[in-house]
Amino acid sequence: MGILPTVRSMRITEEADTDMEPNVSVYSGLKEENVVKASALLRLYCALMGIAGLKPTDEEAEQLLQLMTSRPPATPAGVRFVSLSFCMLLAFSTLVSTPEQEQLMVMWLSWMIKEEAYFESTSGVSASFGEMLLLVAMYFHSNQLSAIIDLVCSTLGMKIVIKPSSLSRMKTIFTQEIFTEQVVTAHAVRVAVTGNLSANITGFLPIHCIYQLLRSRSFTKHKVSIKAEKRPGIEILEIHCRLE
Repeated sequence: MGILPTVRSMRITEEADTDMEPNVSVYSGLKEENVVKASALLRLYCALMGIAGLKPTDEEAEQLLQLMTSRPPATPAGVRFVSLSFCMLLAFSTLVSTPEQEQLMVMWLSWMIKEEAYFESTSGVSASFGEMLLLVAMYFHSNQLSAIIDLVCSTLGMKIVIKPSSLSRMKTIFTQEIFTEQVVTAHAVRVAVTGNLSANITGFLPIHCIYQLLRSRSFTKHKVSIKAEKRPGIEILEIHCRLE
């Protein structure tokens, strides 16, 4: 409770003249001095729930969701926190159990899409949560749920059991509400070439996204040009292949 952001509204709003959307809880940003603590707390709960079998109380689940959907500053620690929060949502979808909580999650995911470029440029982290978000969307579209589970476990740094069936609602949200396959493909060609790309860069890079789109032939399917001036993704792939 000590590191949770201040809650602006926890109630369902019904007044017509309100500035907020109905049925939405809005939280302020996570303080910079609490980001590392928050990340550690999320990983602790992942271990307790995913390995030790802890079932959080309704109050704990609500507080965890508040924390996961908070908005950290654009720092390397903030990028790490958002990546952990996103993977925890995928791993423990039962934390989102009401329409209001689902709407809050969708708002947060939309915020991730909007802010990922700013976070990457400001924090100086070349592998940001934007690439992870795009890659997960591609995996959902191609129904590669095992790849998503591997990605989640890798990011969280622990092996936990995630049933593919638990990802069904998140798959619907991604493929129908946030990232349609055409949107994913069109967005990918605008991703900038990774500067100073080397085998030492960790995390999820544009190369992972471009490679998956090439495998699924999405560029051809949706008639998205990747030639001439729209070649950043292909250039990344060529560089990466030469490095390997």
